[in-house]
Amino acid sequence: MKSAAEEWARNAEHSIDRETDPSIHKISHKDTFASLIDLHIEDLGAVGKPLRRSQEAVLRRLKDDLGDTLDRPGKA
Repeated sequence: MKSAAEEWARNAEHSIDRETDPSIHKISHKDTFASLIDLHIEDLGAVGKPLRRSQEAVLRRLKDDLGDTLDRPGKA
């Protein structure tokens, strides 16, 4: 966990050096729905907001049901 925090800090510092917002993650159109859920969970952890049990259950169910779905602009 410490190494993940150190990596996050290095990336944040590099973003600041490049004068970009370190809190903005680049989302690729190749990301799956599951990867976006994981990104959301990471972001919550980064700001110290743990998931409640019900939130975790809903997100787990969404990942199971829709996890392989790709984000495709213009597709519904």
